[in-house]
Amino acid sequence: MKKFLGLIALLLFAHVVNATHIVGGMVTYKYLGNKRYVATFKVYRDCNGGQAAFDGDPAAQGGFNRPFYYVVFDNVTGARVYGDSLTLIRKDTVNSVILNDCLDPRLTCVEQAFYIDTFTVPDDTRWYSIYHQRCCRNSGIDNLKPTPGGGGSFPGMTIYNIIPPSQNYPNNSAEFKEFPPLFMCANQSFTFDHSATDADGDVLKYYLVNPLDGGTPNNPQPNSNNISIVRTIANFQTPYSLANIMGGTPNIAIDENTGLLTCKPDNAGRFVVSVLVKEFRSGVCIDSSIRDFQFNVFVCDIPKSELISIPGSYDPVTKMYDYKINCKDKKINFTNSSTNAQRFLWNFGEPTSGTLDTSTSTNPSHEYADTGVYIVTLTSFKTLIDGRVCTDVLKTRVMIYPTFYANFRITNSSRNCPGDIINFTDLSTASFGSAIKWKWQYGDGNTDTVRNPTYKYNLSGNYSVKLTSESSKKCIADTQIDYIVD
Repeated sequence: MKKFLGLIALLLFAHVVNATHIVGGMVTYKYLGNKRYVATFKVYRDCNGGQAAFDGDPAAQGGFNRPFYYVVFDNVTGARVYGDSLTLIRKDTVNSVILNDCLDPRLTCVEQAFYIDTFTVPDDTRWYSIYHQRCCRNSGIDNLKPTPGGGGSFPGMTIYNIIPPSQNYPNNSAEFKEFPPLFMCANQSFTFDHSATDADGDVLKYYLVNPLDGGTPNNPQPNSNNISIVRTIANFQTPYSLANIMGGTPNIAIDENTGLLTCKPDNAGRFVVSVLVKEFRSGVCIDSSIRDFQFNVFVCDIPKSELISIPGSYDPVTKMYDYKINCKDKKINFTNSSTNAQRFLWNFGEPTSGTLDTSTSTNPSHEYADTGVYIVTLTSFKTLIDGRVCTDVLKTRVMIYPTFYANFRITNSSRNCPGDIINFTDLSTASFGSAIKWKWQYGDGNTDTVRNPTYKYNLSGNYSVKLTSESSKKCIADTQIDYIVD
């Protein structure tokens, strides 16, 4: 009897361990021609000392080798056109995006499993979708509601990819370039390049979307015949929502065009984040796929070097922002927004300035001898109680391009009467580059963006005309002239 109860307990333990370590996944595909595709699945889970096996692992301990299912549906009819059970190809441990000697390398650990299969769709004029579902996610997730009646378990996971008709759109799905961050530090800004590459050169757009549920503790590995149940949304736990996925200011966001993900979470915890990438070809959305992942937020006793940079200036190649563009003189005043740091070391990227090239001030200034682009390095330091010195390094660009001025001329062949045609001529000057963008504000609520516009006022009055110019070096300047219509 004791042996029997022990066996039951072991089975239950194996079931729970097998089903509660999921932290994310994704699926991609490549077109082989003749209606054939090869699909690659990546599934992420917590490292767990080998207690829980990935699905389809023939080396699973105790013989608990659960199948890895996936299904292909016809998107119009909802019919299941293919399905299979796959064997694990390989698994490996992934490294954290955040690397710091003062952080315990065991702070979090994630393994990823790979599965590959080839399949053929019956009709190259129809839309299809690939789905994989699995229960259950890791325990203690802060932004999702537990499964109703699920004994405290959290929703499962659904990953998918849409396949367009190969007759019109032979396609390979987009591939994300980097693995998501294993963890972030609370109350510290974080930036991650969540962009993808596309073998077909399609235009890619990125969105944060609702995570999808998938499977239950009683049916942890769905092998569905019904497309209608594979797109069930996992419910957010109050106060979290799609508009407030992780909390913090600013909240997590992704740039629709670049895939740059930014956030500053303010609470420690576990948060599920789903990123959707869509492919557009000739203006038509031909594909969409989801990457689902659990972001862990910790309270980290490490410094964070930070400067408030120019929005939209992030370069994914150098992984740097532009801090400032000075178009008036050669002096840069730095405003330090670092957190949890005790001291600083600046390097202004101008070795010819000698001892003036470095500073230990919190908010230093530096006057450059010449124009151009400089790489500034900010190192933050903090000494822990145990004597370890923790550091964080930030590199950013500053541009020195003086001088740039906005200027314009107003001419009118008549006597400044209502209805007269007025000519506005741009006279902006740049020592480096040239003016390439213009915004005219006519003082009556109307605007224009051409270089030398014409305009007419319908009513008498005193109008403040403003021109804002931008140069090819990203310098911005403005000027204003009052113009009387009588």
